[in-house]
Amino acid sequence: METARAIAEPHGGEVRPLEEFNDVDYGLWSGKSVDEVREAWPEIFSIWVDNPEEVVFPGGESLRAVRERLQAGLDRLAERHDGTILLVGHKLINRLLVCIVLDLPTAAFWHVDQSNGAINVIAHGEAGWVLRRMNDVGHLKGMESADQRT
Repeated sequence: METARAIAEPHGGEVRPLEEFNDVDYGLWSGKSVDEVREAWPEIFSIWVDNPEEVVFPGGESLRAVRERLQAGLDRLAERHDGTILLVGHKLINRLLVCIVLDLPTAAFWHVDQSNGAINVIAHGEAGWVLRRMNDVGHLKGMESADQRT
């Protein structure tokens, strides 16, 4: 929300949380490092790495459920809005949105790069959703973190 406000404020934009685009509920993994998760849940972590479409985060959501709510959110936006909308989201959410727009299976999730602060541009028309620009970090040139893709 802070990032959305920082972007919208100079343009007089309204900032509203949209439930469908909330970050994933990682459940018991929340706040844990990768090493902590790998050690505590080795089997589920292996599924996460090899078959993300099958993972259910312990005490949290499944990636399948996240994708379904994102699809519902995109459908709702297409029905209700006819102008420009800015969505600010976390890396996992953005990866899944790109998979949805490109009609890629969730299994392709790890093949979608999303850098911190990246811009994706999608459009909706008669043919449905179209990806016009992906993972653009040109606006971050000269900033220390712009070269660090995670």
